[in-house]
Amino acid sequence: MERAKAPSKLETVGPIDVEDQGDDRATVTAQVRPIWWNGPTSLSGTAHPWRFETRRDAGGWRVWAADLPEWCGVHVRADACR
Repeated sequence: MERAKAPSKLETVGPIDVEDQGDDRATVTAQVRPIWWNGPTSLSGTAHPWRFETRRDAGGWRVWAADLPEWCGVHVRADACR
């Protein structure tokens, strides 16, 4: 099976939910969908929830952990989302 091409862009859909967990922690949830461009044609994928556990420290809020959906049978990698 051929590996799918990485999306041209990731886009949030709708509001981003921030839930205070107390003790300088929060859970941030965003609906994210991929978009692929092929010349003048674009294809939008289905949005899925991406959840981030964040913590506040002296430098501000930082992502502590991420719960991302599987992407085309494999997990999203940091280098695929730049």
